Amino acid sequence: MDCAPWMVDAPRLRWTLDCLRAELSRNGPIVDPILTAVALPYDRRQLTETVRLVLEALTRAERDRRFGSGHTLLWGEDPTQWKRLDEIVRRLQRAWCDRTTAVLRSERLAVVRRLLKAPAPDLLSVLGRCDDENSHSGVIGWLLSPRTAPTIARHALSDIVGQFDDSEEWRRALSAAFSSDTLSVRREYVFGREWLGSRDLERIDLAITGPGFTIAIENKLWSSEHDHQTDTYWGWLQSLPGLRAGIFLTPRGSAASCPFFRPMSYLTLLRSLLEAPRIGPIGDAEELVLAGYVKTLAAGVLRTELRIACAQQETT
Repeated sequence: MDCAPWMVDAPRLRWTLDCLRAELSRNGPIVDPILTAVALPYDRRQLTETVRLVLEALTRAERDRRFGSGHTLLWGEDPTQWKRLDEIVRRLQRAWCDRTTAVLRSERLAVVRRLLKAPAPDLLSVLGRCDDENSHSGVIGWLLSPRTAPTIARHALSDIVGQFDDSEEWRRALSAAFSSDTLSVRREYVFGREWLGSRDLERIDLAITGPGFTIAIENKLWSSEHDHQTDTYWGWLQSLPGLRAGIFLTPRGSAASCPFFRPMSYLTLLRSLLEAPRIGPIGDAEELVLAGYVKTLAAGVLRTELRIACAQQETT
């Protein structure tokens, strides 16, 4: 947790424990292979109870406003009682760092290191919006739009659809949309009455459309899916002609309630965003925004993973 034993980064600890609790509460074996490897040596029932107790302590401390500077929470209890859980959290974070190296590999990690040193501000942190998923969606939409980030968008979207079934068909559709300047990326795309025959309106975080295809991205940063949103979104997507795909974007690639929405982690998204600068130079504005966003991710969502992975690369 990278701080003195009586100090804890509360939001990150809560999120890590929520991931662990969600897996432990499932019937049957743990799904995430990293969580399986980390939790295996421990008694599942005892570990579940420990996670519950710490989450309750976090809630009490947040309610009582026992905070230090920033997001750091000061524990009044004896820190030795969290030793076992601290070990598990550290092992989880280390395992996630190893996965970072495997996903990004040396070429993209070199780009990350260069961007972190670039003279670009981390604007989301400056504005106090680094934990706001709508702000993240806004930057992601900018980077995936050919009108604002033509080089990054072309390579990133090609990399993303390369993970779909019928990937070559998707790439042909994307290429045609780029060539005819008909690819559109819209934020908070509203659908409902005209699609579902109801009075309710639904909003998808990002809608990427072109002739004959639609990609819907639902972004969940530190929140969970509610009211089976993705099932509703898939009902809308199914009504559309041509190719369609749903992406459920979360920090760790969690599954959506709808099995047709593909889980995507922020790390996998970053891999796609780094495809263009991995290959060659990009525009100045693209470089500035991408560098700032990489700094946002390195300071928040992917903080532990990127810091350790980049440090490991420097020593090799």
